[in-house]
Amino acid sequence: MLNAAITKIDEAIVGFRSKIGDAVDEAANIRHNSLDETVESVRQNMVTKEVEIIDSRGSPLGEFDEIDLKKKIFYEDKSAQGLNTLNPRTGMPVQTPEQFADKQIYTKTKNRINNLFEATGTREAKRNSLNVPNIEELKEIKEFRFRLDGDTPALRSAVENSLNKLRLEFPDYMFSAEFGGGN
Repeated sequence: MLNAAITKIDEAIVGFRSKIGDAVDEAANIRHNSLDETVESVRQNMVTKEVEIIDSRGSPLGEFDEIDLKKKIFYEDKSAQGLNTLNPRTGMPVQTPEQFADKQIYTKTKNRINNLFEATGTREAKRNSLNVPNIEELKEIKEFRFRLDGDTPALRSAVENSLNKLRLEFPDYMFSAEFGGGN
């Protein structure tokens, strides 16, 4: 009788340990899943700076200054400071607002969008970023915002012309510009 009682107690202890083990495993899974969800949520809400897109050989195809994964926006910072510089030999501007906008806004963005779909991967460009989005995440982003440090009527007009050319070539994308901010 005593042996039967001891056996019952042993079985109860084994069952109890099993239930505790299951509960601990379940708690660990919940904590792990919760941690994964938290990490993904933080990652999705972060802004990443200086991300390079690369081809299958690891060669760079372009760089994005800043990416907001939550809002799904590429931010590109452009310095228009050289537009006020005159060539001492000619007395003419080194670069006109039209030349600047055509090269810095239109051509570079057109190339970057085209290269985005040839790219096979991403990596950090210059800074030590812990949050480098993958290429598929970048391909889902369809908005570019240009932040220019200059602000003149001629610059606004030239940039708007370049944005309009981009809108015609890439109707699935949105393009806008902010003027006068420091980069």
